[in-house]
Amino acid sequence: MSFFRRFLSAPTRSERTEGLPASSNRASSLHARWLGEPADAVSVSVELTIASQPASAHLRFWALQASFTDGRRPIGAGHLGLQWIDRYPGHTAANWGGYHHVGAGRSGELTGTESALPSATHNVNTRNYAWRPGVTYRLTIDQGAAGWAGTVTDVSTGEHTTIRELACEGDALTSVVMWSEIFAPCEGPGVEVRWTNPVWVDRSGVQHPVRQVQLSYQSVVNGGCSNSSTTVDNGAVVQTTATDRVNPDGSVLTIS
Repeated sequence: MSFFRRFLSAPTRSERTEGLPASSNRASSLHARWLGEPADAVSVSVELTIASQPASAHLRFWALQASFTDGRRPIGAGHLGLQWIDRYPGHTAANWGGYHHVGAGRSGELTGTESALPSATHNVNTRNYAWRPGVTYRLTIDQGAAGWAGTVTDVSTGEHTTIRELACEGDALTSVVMWSEIFAPCEGPGVEVRWTNPVWVDRSGVQHPVRQVQLSYQSVVNGGCSNSSTTVDNGAVVQTTATDRVNPDGSVLTIS
């Protein structure tokens, strides 16, 4: 049998529910992209609640991502979120980092201001932050004094913590996504996170609540797990790992 015929007859793997993800970074991701984007959004925010403490030391990262634009093209993008990560106090950290957009004239990681928070691994993006399971944190990306600021607010106490500011051109935000990036085996232990009250704020200060999101999952072909799922429950976008998938890739879910 020729190589071409062998290739055509080879089975296509449609599921991956055990073992580590097969992607190059050994992670599997699931995304919820905001729909109904207003013109001239200069701030985005959402509340994140991690339901329970992960039961293994594998890295997990939950983030709000936005692209920086000059109104004509994306220039770069940043991701702000919470991490469950080894070598940090209590395995908890916050991360605010990003990259130049390919084709925008520069490449590589964005620089930024020095964070006031310490970092157990001396990582400029990942800083010590003692988040707690079951507590809600508001993630906010907006314009700061020196760049694009990433701020985490403990909703239970009202305490605001600006992680740092990223240096990137652009005066508006676009292409906003909430995601989970999981570096754990597909079979778990699973974790559930809830995203609530997502909102854009435009240049005039008007708030635009997000009504719908569109789902995507890292495919099995690209190394992802097939047993992660995104649903909507009582106004929250819920991302869960090590569970049956309810809504397929490309689904549009209405939040409210």
